[in-house]
Amino acid sequence: MGMDRKAIIHMLLNTYSHRRYLEIGISKGKNFTSIEAEHKIGIDPSPPPELVEQSLNDECKYFDMTSDDYFNTVANTDDFFDVIFIDGLHVYEQVYRDIVNSLNHLSTDGYIVVHDCKPTTELMGSPSRTDPKGSQRAWTGDVWKAIVRLRSFHSDLLVFTLDCDYGCAIVAKRTPQSLLQYSLEEIEAMSFKDLESNYDSYLNLKQPSYFDEFLATFRKE
Repeated sequence: MGMDRKAIIHMLLNTYSHRRYLEIGISKGKNFTSIEAEHKIGIDPSPPPELVEQSLNDECKYFDMTSDDYFNTVANTDDFFDVIFIDGLHVYEQVYRDIVNSLNHLSTDGYIVVHDCKPTTELMGSPSRTDPKGSQRAWTGDVWKAIVRLRSFHSDLLVFTLDCDYGCAIVAKRTPQSLLQYSLEEIEAMSFKDLESNYDSYLNLKQPSYFDEFLATFRKE
């Protein structure tokens, strides 16, 4: 099996002795329930009822609410996670807000994984999901703009995107490899065609094989 979100999350969690995990946007719970962690929290405004009913202990909890509500009303200032996976509403402004809120609850050496950062068609990357009836097309929205904004305004963050599983961005509180110089207005005006011509530079795109090299480097520090 090739590299995907589940493999990336487990590879990151395996670098910690106490594995604390937060997932924003659990949907049907397929990814969340497969993640092995000592302490994990799932957030979704409409999660499967059977999952919520199973939220019976402090080590595995589901919250039936938006990510904004979770960070504003539930999360304590001393709640920190080693890995946070963001796969909620695929809209630029919301994804960026999820990342910023997550950074406030990320351990010093923790990682944020952002899914759906590399749409391959204009329809897939549309900011709004307007499927024809019965369509099951993949939809990434304009999540990618949040990555461009991070790389333009956050000089304290290392950000790169693995070219797999619709694009999985890695965010960490470390020195960036490179930065961008776009304004908020320029980012807002960017189109899918702009992204298509600048995948590498916008996303700091890396091949999946790079991830092993990356982890090996930081294990030595």
